Amino acid sequence: MQSDDYHLDRALSYACRDDRERLCSQVQSGNGRVYRCLYEQKFNTMLSSACRKEVQRRQSLVVANVQVDAPLIRACKSVIIQHQCS
Repeated sequence: MQSDDYHLDRALSYACRDDRERLCSQVQSGNGRVYRCLYEQKFNTMLSSACRKEVQRRQSLVVANVQVDAPLIRACKSVIIQHQCS
């Protein structure tokens, strides 16, 4: 699972579609921007409980497996290669 496009995470996309329009409409899809916007809104009382649950689930996946965070992998690619991390 990659976080480049939040549409690729069907559960997150479905649960957060209204929240995305309400809270992150100015954010262009791609490179994890929509997910990061939703993540930054997770304590906003306007965020629906269903979306908050999916954002927290996604956050748990990223913590458990850094490979899920595509922008992080891109930003740290040279260090990952240098230290032979996978």
